[in-house]
Amino acid sequence: MRLVFSRLFFILFALGLVPLSVSWQIPVLRSAVIGFDILLVLAALIDYLISRKLPE
Repeated sequence: MRLVFSRLFFILFALGLVPLSVSWQIPVLRSAVIGFDILLVLAALIDYLISRKLPE
């Protein structure tokens, strides 16, 4: 099985975690970061499922 997550995924994931460092002052950031990370994982999984159907 090929790796689903690319370098760009990990960069976006890390950038999504940066706001957590200040989320103790702004609690809504925690929810935003969790939502962003969930959407990022879903986008990667959808991309994986779509790319499986492409001819190699």
